[in-house]
Amino acid sequence: AGARLVSPIALPVADKDPAAAPAADALRDMQLRLIATLDRQKQEREALRDDICSQVMAVDNERVVARILSGIRHREMLRIAYADIVRGQQLETVTTQISFLADAIIEAAVRSAWHFQQQKRGIPRLSGGERARFAVLALGKLGGEELNYSSDIDLIFISDGNGKTDGERSV
Repeated sequence: AGARLVSPIALPVADKDPAAAPAADALRDMQLRLIATLDRQKQEREALRDDICSQVMAVDNERVVARILSGIRHREMLRIAYADIVRGQQLETVTTQISFLADAIIEAAVRSAWHFQQQKRGIPRLSGGERARFAVLALGKLGGEELNYSSDIDLIFISDGNGKTDGERSV
């Protein structure tokens, strides 16, 4: 068998109450998963985006989407900070990773919002009936992949032109 992680929390609980041993084992397993997550030093842009988008698009509740995105942001920022502080990752890698994370979360949020709005309002169409296109442009530090831990993001939302949605509750 491999080495076991000794938890400063789980060990006293299991010692005082043998019935709590399964919970202590579960806590150790959670700690090992957290360490494995933190040990991933770099996350590739496409893999991160695909992972976040798949989690968000599997949910059919806007509030749950917001909670998922918040949880992912916290988890990934912890991973990035761990690699930065404990592993001594290069500044350029840290800022790129923060930028990749912001980019992936924005894409997931936009896809989700687009999906929910299409369900409520229909497909956006230009005045001639053709399907409207939509894009999000990142400016500043995000556009330059130079976000840091306290950066805000500057976004511009653009579409093809005027029109309205084709659903029952058109706007």
